[in-house]
Amino acid sequence: MNPAPPRAAGEGGFSLVELLVAMVLSLAVVGGSLMIFTSQRRGFDRQQEVVNEQQIGRFALSTITDDIRQAGLWTRVTSPATVIGSINNSLGDPRAIDGTDTLRLRYVGEMGQGTAITIAPPTITVASLDFDGDLAPDLTAADFANNGTVRLAVSEGPYGTVVEEVDAIGLAGNVLTLRGPGLVNSYDAPMVGIVHQVEYTLDTPLADLDMPSLYRERVRLDVDGNRISLRQQLANFIDDFQVEFGSGIPDQANLGAVGAANVRAIRVAVVTRSEEEVLPVDAAFPLVQDSARGLANDRYLRRVYEQTVALRN
Repeated sequence: MNPAPPRAAGEGGFSLVELLVAMVLSLAVVGGSLMIFTSQRRGFDRQQEVVNEQQIGRFALSTITDDIRQAGLWTRVTSPATVIGSINNSLGDPRAIDGTDTLRLRYVGEMGQGTAITIAPPTITVASLDFDGDLAPDLTAADFANNGTVRLAVSEGPYGTVVEEVDAIGLAGNVLTLRGPGLVNSYDAPMVGIVHQVEYTLDTPLADLDMPSLYRERVRLDVDGNRISLRQQLANFIDDFQVEFGSGIPDQANLGAVGAANVRAIRVAVVTRSEEEVLPVDAAFPLVQDSARGLANDRYLRRVYEQTVALRN
């Protein structure tokens, strides 16, 4: 075997030990960089989830607050015990998640001027179907499809010296047909408004059972009293919804202990949840008010948003 030719000065290479040391150092640098990147990425993801949850929580509370502040408008005169309703969903209601609350509110929206009332058949004519002045009709023939009804409040003048509720069962032009026997009182200057019954419920959409969502439903009934309304998916990834009531400070989860007619303030709590598990370790489910919603520990990021709202009507 011929010996390897001698190497010229300056042509020396790396030894195997030097190469191994260089590789180890390179891997350490790359690994450290990767760990820093991963940590920063997780921190960014958590911060992004916090921002998303803040937006969801604030939007949900803002919408609910608007309805609570309307609760009882005109309807407290006609039916004070039905201004507010609540259900603790613990009996397997298919329309709600067990352990959460359902909140119901009733109020009358903007009122329009009535121009004529007939007894047989019972009808009331309005000057315009645009009660709220947004240049769009608040009632159309579609509202009465499938035997639908619309609950109306009728008052004498703008200050409601006489107020009663009646069901409209049809519409032709600006003439609303009323369910018999029609209006009980007589009116010289009738005002007409739509009674809104709004319901907030926590449920899961059939398309994604792992996405608990807060629903807002403007309850609509047919002539037989069956629901024909559609629920609006208000906010996704809401893990809990709880409500407390009070004639002063809202500290009663049981509405019956206060009495719907006596409620003057409502405390609403929502628990938002991240879309993905972003926490490094398992965390306990936050319990609010008298919630029975508690879930097993997991790595979802959750935040609690609460607001106390005083009724204006």
